[in-house]
Amino acid sequence: MVHKVKNEHKGVNDSSVMYIPVVPLRAYNVGNLVEQRKAFLEGVPLPDMPQSNLEGLEKDHEDRGKPGDILTIEGRRLMGLEPFESNEVGITSGQKSIRKIENEALGFEGE
Repeated sequence: MVHKVKNEHKGVNDSSVMYIPVVPLRAYNVGNLVEQRKAFLEGVPLPDMPQSNLEGLEKDHEDRGKPGDILTIEGRRLMGLEPFESNEVGITSGQKSIRKIENEALGFEGE
């Protein structure tokens, strides 16, 4: 997940923070998606994102992004909040396999 804001905001309006989900769905990204979901839900930076003592954590902001703000099933899947469809018609055995692996890692057993 990409997540960064400027060190100093000199504008007159609020600035924005964007979460860009981990893609593509690959074996080497399984752990990243699990960590991404955990950090998002807790409102904290990912382990590889250094935190300055001068910066506040997102969890301290009332209007931070929350799961209910992600409105599509695709968006929720990309943030690890919904299981991937492993029985979708037309997907390859490899696609089916990685979706099952990811669902298990995210705690969606049997999906």
